[in-house]
Amino acid sequence: MSKFQSGNQGGPGRPKGSKNKISEDFLKSFSKVWQEHGDEALQQMVKERPADFVKVAASLIPRDFHIQQSVEEKPQISFVVDPDSSLAKRLGNAGVEASPHP
Repeated sequence: MSKFQSGNQGGPGRPKGSKNKISEDFLKSFSKVWQEHGDEALQQMVKERPADFVKVAASLIPRDFHIQQSVEEKPQISFVVDPDSSLAKRLGNAGVEASPHP
């Protein structure tokens, strides 16, 4: 007997937003702890485990990453992000302006 039989409508599924609620709650808690201890944790990590610190930093940088700077200007950092990705949405929410890649 197959779990998914033809014509079986299945159950109601998970309540709408339940998975997102758990993730949202976790990120809120994480953010609160990070605000309190994040700088200290980074300082400790760079001193005690510099290789891991570099790995974390590198993992946060998008793969297609460009930095341009002239003497008169502030650094301009650009990277390619799928406009439909959650990263693009978070960047937009943080006030980072998107512009077409050169």
